[in-house]
Amino acid sequence: MGSDHLPITTSIPVAPPKPQRRGRGRLSLRKADWQEYRRTFDGIIGRWDDHGDLTASELDKRLTAAITRAARRTIPYGNGGRTREPFWSEACDEAIAIRNEARAKVAAPNHTAEDVRDYQQARKNADTVLREEKTSFLRKRIAELGPNTDLWSLIRTLDGRKPPAKPAEPLNRAGPPGRPARPAVTDREKANALCQAYAAPCLDAVDTWLRRWKVTPSVTKCTATLFTLDPRESGGKVKPYLTLRGEELPYSRNPTFLGIKYDPQLTFADHIDDLKAKMSRRRRCLQALAGKTWGSHRRTIRAAYIGYIRALFDYGAAVFGTYAAPSVRGRLEAEQNKCARVITGCLRATRKDALLAEAGLPTLSLRALQLAGTEYQRVIRLPPNDPGRSLFRKEVQPRLQHRAYKAWQRTRNDATAAGRPPPKPPDETAALPHRPCLRRVGKWLAEEAGIEELPVEPMAFYSCDPPWLGHRGGTTFRVDLPVATRRSDPPAVRREAALRAIAELPQPDVTIWSDGSARGGMEQGGAGALIQFHHLNKEETVRAPAGAVCSSLRAELTAMREALAAVAGLEDGELASIKSVRLLTDSRSGLQLLGRGPASQTMALAAEVWRLLNTLAENGTETVLQWVPGHAGLDGNETADRLAGEATAGDQDSAPIDLSSARAAVTRHVRELSRRRTTAAHPHPDPTPGHDSLARWGSVTLSQLRTGTSPLTRDTLFKIGLAANDECPACGEPDSVTHLLIDCPAYEAARRRRWGVDPRLVDVLGGPAARVVDFIEGVGRTEPPLDPPAPPPP
Repeated sequence: MGSDHLPITTSIPVAPPKPQRRGRGRLSLRKADWQEYRRTFDGIIGRWDDHGDLTASELDKRLTAAITRAARRTIPYGNGGRTREPFWSEACDEAIAIRNEARAKVAAPNHTAEDVRDYQQARKNADTVLREEKTSFLRKRIAELGPNTDLWSLIRTLDGRKPPAKPAEPLNRAGPPGRPARPAVTDREKANALCQAYAAPCLDAVDTWLRRWKVTPSVTKCTATLFTLDPRESGGKVKPYLTLRGEELPYSRNPTFLGIKYDPQLTFADHIDDLKAKMSRRRRCLQALAGKTWGSHRRTIRAAYIGYIRALFDYGAAVFGTYAAPSVRGRLEAEQNKCARVITGCLRATRKDALLAEAGLPTLSLRALQLAGTEYQRVIRLPPNDPGRSLFRKEVQPRLQHRAYKAWQRTRNDATAAGRPPPKPPDETAALPHRPCLRRVGKWLAEEAGIEELPVEPMAFYSCDPPWLGHRGGTTFRVDLPVATRRSDPPAVRREAALRAIAELPQPDVTIWSDGSARGGMEQGGAGALIQFHHLNKEETVRAPAGAVCSSLRAELTAMREALAAVAGLEDGELASIKSVRLLTDSRSGLQLLGRGPASQTMALAAEVWRLLNTLAENGTETVLQWVPGHAGLDGNETADRLAGEATAGDQDSAPIDLSSARAAVTRHVRELSRRRTTAAHPHPDPTPGHDSLARWGSVTLSQLRTGTSPLTRDTLFKIGLAANDECPACGEPDSVTHLLIDCPAYEAARRRRWGVDPRLVDVLGGPAARVVDFIEGVGRTEPPLDPPAPPPP
């Protein structure tokens, strides 16, 4: 072949190259003794002669040589890129050094028999040291083992085995139809080939399952999406070639799954943009309601917003509302602020936190935290083999840093260095050092609410028993008295009605008085019961803790369960002699819940009560559960109430927490976070009585006055550019909400008639709302005090 170029030869390796030793490596700066280095360097340059005649290049060489010489004397070298075993320590280095020194003596031609014995002893000592270090390292790692730790990897590491090297085969990319495959060369082609190598077998498994169950998929409705954080591959830059049943899957940049739109980098920005557009369209309904006399009440508009607009955000917010960046989440916050201005009528210049507090709405970020916390509590109560529970309980090493946390830490450090007080975090999740997600936020909220370490009660799932086996009869619920009573009736009247209801019941063999107690209806629950065995002429008492986080209903059901379990747990002879049981409780809600039947119970505790009732029914025992009013002077009820109070001091940490109690605890914690925001941002966080009953104009005027940004004051008009100054039109002093309501001398008489002498602003806004509106109308400040128009030009 004629050519004017010389031949170009290349060598193609046919096997993986052998590893090459790199030498002693670079200087290890982490192990350097910098004080010794400085002394050595100063000593070298101190011995220099006069260098006035040297050029700049020669001075540079001389200084570089001094730095290098001082570094070689004081800074040790690294290991040349070779990684040490994880168990390696200084004792191993010392033992290996002694062994190598003894081996060098034995390798010398003039070695002696004593050198051989010393080498054998050094080798034995080195082996012992390595074995002891391996044992110590293994014990430490075993103490740290979790359910998701790879123990085989640890064994292979200590055994000195390495995973087999992958064969040196090139990645091939599929060519066009009719052409053979060729090796992947570019990074994009390699990424595409790797996606196909891992995803194609999964699609084949799906196809096999569909064929086995005689299901024909619609390939045209299936799509493939590549999720990656690499901007060079996301957004359709890399489209994997995947096939299902021989047909190529089309690529979709933003697939929608279960109503959530995903993007390649999982920022949820596209979904939030769509959600913002939907909320904006629905906001027009609020504006229409605000213009109607029959729908302009603040309470009506707020309820419409929560049920019609915020419900769009609630769907899936536990996932995208916690993971999305604050800047992306802020798009929805801006839309909620617009709705809050429709609800309250406040101006755009109003502070955002004060605006939401006036509307009675938490921020959407706090709403997402609440939804994530409650969803986390639901998932961890699923069956042990459920994939969702396994995922939430899995220990995962955090990988993504939280930028908001790092920015807050930098601000804190700068403030501390400058002697200023550290700033508060910009967001509740800014305290998390790693990127928030549903699992991390849910666990963090559980820890903050104090329920993460408490045992959980699994949920009660639907029973597969047929209806005719669910309720076996023999159980009667009575939630009313023969004579209707009210809680406001005297105790003697309610006691008489209760005794009459008890007298109408058949004479039982066993009477149970049960009661439950919970501090504030939320925590430190206790259950107590008095069991009277009439046919055996004896009494028993039962006490049991109901849980550190507990509702009054759960405490009552715990008392019923413990009492029925004591009866059902009797010996066969004693249990057979019981033909009728009467349970008296002051929990009407508990009896109403149980009265729905065993198949309708979602609480494991209520399902357990029904199991005990069915056990007594199988024994032929008739059970009547009767409601009686509490604190009506009934001796049995008072005794059960005392026992329940004593049970609250028991071991609460051993009592499991049900789903409703856990959700209530998370919700209370999030509401407390919202209350702190309200207290810090709103000038007057306490509500004004009668605010919701005002007409639209009065409600809007009061909301504007409460938030401190009202068009009826000159300072607000001056701030938004509608007035030349902030002087009060009545007295000439600086105008504001405080000046208008309590300071302006021109309105002293009208103010004194309504609130007395020298009222405080908290007294004015804390009193009846109609009085504030009447004062504004009485002093003639119902319109904004704008500047008079300029005279026309001559």
